Amino acid sequence: MNGKGREDATQALEWALGASPSAVFAASADGCISYLNAAARERWPAAEAGSPIGSLFPEEAQAELGSIVAAVVANGAPGQFECAQCGAGGVRGWARFVLSPLREAGRPNAILCIATDLTELKLSQQRLRRSEQLMVDTQGVAHLGTWESTLSEPTAVWSEELYRIYGLTPETYTPSYEGYLAMVHPEDRQRVIDATNRVFHEHVPYSHDERIFRPDGSVRYLHTWAHPVLDDAGNLVRLLGVCQDITDQKLAEIERHRIQTELAYRAAHNAVTGLELYSVVQPRLDRMISEWDGSAAVLLLDIDGFRGINESLGHECADRVLRTVADRLRSWSSDSVEVSHLAGDEFAIGIAGCDEPSAVAVAEAMRAAVAEPIDEGGFHLVLSATVGVSCAGAHGNSSTELVRRAQAAKERGKVLGGDCVSVFLTEQMQDIEDRMTLGGGLRSAARAGEFELHYQPQVDANTGVLTGFEALLRWNSPTLGPVAPARFIPVAESLGLMTEIGTWVIREACRQARHWLDAGHAGFIVAVNVSAHQLHRPGLVAVVGAALSEFRIPAGVLELELTESSLLENVARVQATLAELKALGVLLALDDFGTGYSSLAYLKNFSLDKLKIDQSFVSGLPGHADDAAITRVIVAIGHQFRMSVVAEGVESPEQADFLRQIGCDQLQGYLYGHPSVSTIAARKLR
Repeated sequence: MNGKGREDATQALEWALGASPSAVFAASADGCISYLNAAARERWPAAEAGSPIGSLFPEEAQAELGSIVAAVVANGAPGQFECAQCGAGGVRGWARFVLSPLREAGRPNAILCIATDLTELKLSQQRLRRSEQLMVDTQGVAHLGTWESTLSEPTAVWSEELYRIYGLTPETYTPSYEGYLAMVHPEDRQRVIDATNRVFHEHVPYSHDERIFRPDGSVRYLHTWAHPVLDDAGNLVRLLGVCQDITDQKLAEIERHRIQTELAYRAAHNAVTGLELYSVVQPRLDRMISEWDGSAAVLLLDIDGFRGINESLGHECADRVLRTVADRLRSWSSDSVEVSHLAGDEFAIGIAGCDEPSAVAVAEAMRAAVAEPIDEGGFHLVLSATVGVSCAGAHGNSSTELVRRAQAAKERGKVLGGDCVSVFLTEQMQDIEDRMTLGGGLRSAARAGEFELHYQPQVDANTGVLTGFEALLRWNSPTLGPVAPARFIPVAESLGLMTEIGTWVIREACRQARHWLDAGHAGFIVAVNVSAHQLHRPGLVAVVGAALSEFRIPAGVLELELTESSLLENVARVQATLAELKALGVLLALDDFGTGYSSLAYLKNFSLDKLKIDQSFVSGLPGHADDAAITRVIVAIGHQFRMSVVAEGVESPEQADFLRQIGCDQLQGYLYGHPSVSTIAARKLR
């Protein structure tokens, strides 16, 4: 090429380099800049010809730049590297530098460098990496794993989080449909297979919960979504899926359901017995009565004297006893028998498809089951129960009516001594109405002077000499006439009037005793019955003390008769009350001994003065061997504890002779006199 051609070519090259958007510069072999095009001057405004090439690069890139320049000059081969740079305006960016040798006479004697801006590429790559990391982090936080399965490949692609969810690693497990199914819980596997088949054959997405087993044996709850991807022809190409670990939510849901179930159970069942509450069973009883067209019955079972067990053995032991009884009754539960807990120690039982004799038979069987001995708290307990029975149709047509009638029957059984099955009697309807009438009159009877005491004599068994009287309450109602104690005492107890009435009785007995003492009579006691209500209410000691003081009654004249069951309620408080009464000079007698929970413990602990043999044991004397044996034992026990023994209900000389022979101290009954008003009773005084 001639000179003119070379010059034209050089100009053309300079024009091309000047128009290039890439920064281009040339440097001599010793590293001094000899040329910069327009883009280079814009990128490095401070650079000029003669400046060292290193001035164009950051300090941290100097060493790499020097090595590449030396290699290019030495070897005559191009080289390249990338580095961060501050571009125009101080904006930091990235560039790739390609260094090529320039030759003179075939030997490299200079360097041409072309810089390509990589800033946007680098920023895009950074954004992509951040986006990918955000996806990974988000999946981890949400416990979301993703997967992809193509029809052309036997294996699937899992995300990093999906491996974590399954407790696996890419190094130890290659995802496949068969391997996935092997990890699915056996109870969920068929459902997963069916859903997958629908995706493949019907192209229907699925979304369901499933359980999987991890390699460590733990179970995880997952929610899985799968979506089919189709080509333009509607053919399935691949499946995309998302899997979320919902174990924590599922376990919380299971726990919440467990708590709700437990709360619902507690709301419907008695905490001690575990039986359903009557209020829950009641609607079913009504349906039973309706569906069986009146062929149904309701039993109301009450454990006799259970409060005494509660007080003497403690609540925990009493609860175990109650639970044992409930378990025995539960054995009758069936489609036709509803056993429920009514309240306290009461149970309500509904029986479908039975008449009165069948209901009574079930009631007797339940009563016998309750009577089976129970070993608890070091005691061999033999319980008894009173069961009230009412029958649909004859006694009512709703659960409310039948329970009310069974309650009335049960109360009548209690009055008769308990430990029995009592069927509701039609005449009890009149009794219920009478009680409503009696209640109003009883509230004012004491203040209106309608009460009076009748006195039944007690005599020395050996001499027949009068030793005292038992004061028995009578009510002469101006509207109803004479009302028997068996009728009005239960009503007074249910209305909470026994404390008021009992106070009147104590004061009246003391007043009468004072009258007899002032008349010159001596050597007698007056015995007064104290109800459990009055014994356990505060103020009994004060009432007795005030009456003794007001009527100047000497020690040993007033005797208080107590029942066995009343002593077993709140033992510590009863002991304290009786000790205070003894300090006042009051005698204490245990009434109806042997008919309740007879225990030698309270004979020892309560400092009693007298035992009274119940007339139910006396009535069969002397011919009934069991009654004879029982009375002998009671007399022996009483004397062993230095107490005198009184027999009630003595009606024949033969009974009196037998009791005298076995050592009974005093006798009381119609043989020696009926209860009578004070003026007649006074004739027997000395």
